[in-house]
Amino acid sequence: MASYRPKILKLSKFTSVLLLSTALQSGMLRAETQSIFNSGLVFSEERGWVYEPSLARSTVFEYALLINGERTNVLIKGKNGNAPPLTARLLKDNGIKLPWYVLGRVGPERVDYMKVVVDHRQLTVKVFVPDEYYEAPHQNRSMRADRFEAGYGAVLSYDLNYRNRRADTQSVDDSIQGRLKGIFSTPFGTLVNTGRVSLLDGALDYRRNETYIEVFNPDKGRIFTFGDMQITPNSDRRVQIAGVGVRTEMRFQQGGNRRTRPYVYFDRGLQRTDAEVVYDSLSLEDTWTLDDYSEALGMPVTRAEDGGLVARVTDENGNDAYVAVSAADNSRLLPEGAIEYQLQAGVARRTIGNTESYTNIPVFHGNLVFGLSDNLTTKFEGSFTQGYQNIGIGAYTIFGRGVIANADVSISRFKRNLAAAGRVSMGTRIANGNASLNVTYREKGYSDLGYAVQFNEIQGLSTLAEAPSRFEAYANYSTTWNDYRYSFTAASRSINGEMAHRANLNISGSPSDRMNVFASLRHDFSRNDTSLRAGVSFKLGGRSVSSTVRRANDRTVSTASIRQPLGREIGDVGYSAMLSRSDSGIRGEARAQVRTVAGTVEGSIAKRASYSEQRLRLTGSIGAGAGGLYYGQYVHDSFALVDTGRPNVRITRSGIHVGSSSVLGGVVVPIGSFNRQRISHEPISGTFSEMSSRTLAVYPNSGLALSMGVREISGLTIRFVSTSGKPVSRGAKITVAGQSETSVVGVDGEAWVNFATPGTRITVTEDRSACAVEVPDFEPGAILELLCR
Repeated sequence: MASYRPKILKLSKFTSVLLLSTALQSGMLRAETQSIFNSGLVFSEERGWVYEPSLARSTVFEYALLINGERTNVLIKGKNGNAPPLTARLLKDNGIKLPWYVLGRVGPERVDYMKVVVDHRQLTVKVFVPDEYYEAPHQNRSMRADRFEAGYGAVLSYDLNYRNRRADTQSVDDSIQGRLKGIFSTPFGTLVNTGRVSLLDGALDYRRNETYIEVFNPDKGRIFTFGDMQITPNSDRRVQIAGVGVRTEMRFQQGGNRRTRPYVYFDRGLQRTDAEVVYDSLSLEDTWTLDDYSEALGMPVTRAEDGGLVARVTDENGNDAYVAVSAADNSRLLPEGAIEYQLQAGVARRTIGNTESYTNIPVFHGNLVFGLSDNLTTKFEGSFTQGYQNIGIGAYTIFGRGVIANADVSISRFKRNLAAAGRVSMGTRIANGNASLNVTYREKGYSDLGYAVQFNEIQGLSTLAEAPSRFEAYANYSTTWNDYRYSFTAASRSINGEMAHRANLNISGSPSDRMNVFASLRHDFSRNDTSLRAGVSFKLGGRSVSSTVRRANDRTVSTASIRQPLGREIGDVGYSAMLSRSDSGIRGEARAQVRTVAGTVEGSIAKRASYSEQRLRLTGSIGAGAGGLYYGQYVHDSFALVDTGRPNVRITRSGIHVGSSSVLGGVVVPIGSFNRQRISHEPISGTFSEMSSRTLAVYPNSGLALSMGVREISGLTIRFVSTSGKPVSRGAKITVAGQSETSVVGVDGEAWVNFATPGTRITVTEDRSACAVEVPDFEPGAILELLCR
């Protein structure tokens, strides 16, 4: 039988953290949660305890954690006063670490610590949280700030890939390619430059994607931009529109702030040549940055020209492809009376493919968004270039019964040719499931790739080429029954009158906590072709092992793989390996990742039937500010240069570990824009340092420097016992001689006393009586039981 031995470790004046260590092998520790009250505490083996304010409805939090172990008692305390975040973490002896997460906040009067008791097979968590430290769902509050900050700082982010491809022992491709993003931020504005760099056959090439200057106005929330209009990667299949112009964006939040909970999904149909659409669903926080999206989705996520999110994937030929990550919730709704608009105007240079020929043309683009009501938002959009015009109108609404609907129509004109396009989508819950319908229509005509290319709709056509008429419709229904998820999709597509009909049936479920099975059946009615794909996966600790078989067109492909996701901690390692066998031969691939202070390093090798390939990828950022040089992860949006003054200090953003300080004491922290976020450095084991934090909101593509020096403190936990042998009552007032601050006694007569030295006299006042203790010699972080006389 496994046993548990609790270790109490004092980390700061705010937080006492229990490190629950076990001698279990992989799979011996199993945790499940059971909500007694709607507390907002959520536990998972992947993320640990997480506090969700939107779920909190009571000031009393109780959860049950089932552990296969013996009876033991565990205590986790937090210092009263100042409403600090209360955190907890499990550390297993086998080296698997769960990050720190905010469980709640404790106030100076209502409660002063959280108690955790492991009682045989049940662990109960109680947290008393003052009402002012949580938000009920009906309050509909947002993390969006009214004012934003900016400061001096510069960051260069890099994503570099080295690839060596060989065929028949001959190197056919030996190159370095990647992307760079530079941000120079000031309190008044920011300069941004993004581009792609390549080193092929000894020739270094840098293609600037975008350069612009933004000027801030903190009082009005206004952004004025001078720089590139729009630009897309220049390749044989795409059209590049570059130029110099101005863009201004203004937001009025007259209807009040709104709370957004995006429901994020991939629409893989955007990169396919057929009408098949597959959804992968994730529920994400509205405060997440692009780095958080990239971490959660397991692939690089960046922002498209239209402001939406796109994720970069690799297709079967090893080339980069992009899929859309779209929001399908009330994040697209504006409050009643709110207005947002964006205007762009300038002179652009159009180039085709990799040719040197170009034409200077005027470009105008703008959109205007109205919040007609809390449940209805409309959008007007227009694009005008030489000989080409496009006007569109759209609406987005959520009906009372949870029906989400989106519709838009547009008319485009090139010279004398007119074309129309329309799209309608709707989603709702039906019979304990989710249903959606999407219909898209575009009339035959001409379309300017300058704006259409970002949607991947007519990729591969020449500029201003004739686009075929297209009609697409697909319906999807998914539900869960007996722990199995069922999804059915029917799709029809017509291009220039040629029809195609397909249907998909997907089933997945978990017969056990460590096992998942899935099967997919697809039939193409136009080709009378049926394909089947089935597989099984197992969880082995943090790893997953899977095996799949696919049968189509009288061909069978079998695949086996293993994967260990890359964690957020500095020093964490992730890896994956895949082996596939088919009629054409054997394919294999292995990949390894490690997260360092200066970024992420990834290496991979792959073997195909006709060639082999090795890759090395480096991602990260280098920052410069008043404190010197900083290192960190890739900055997709904005940043903070945090100077702690010493190495290996863990930095968190809104409770998520985002990096550790380098040997120089600094770290680049990627943060999101517009939303309020809390940047903190965690207490350091062994130094008993005071936790420091800062809540801020910044503009897009900007940053500032934060000085969060680590200051060592001296404190201890005292269990005050009265002359009767009983603990002093909870709520008794504590006064430390020579200190102006006061605190109160917590449960079981315990309290954390900061800046105490041997010989310090501490007075405890309870009702109309008082007693005192004298502090003996102690080690920082000690727990002493003293008689109060």
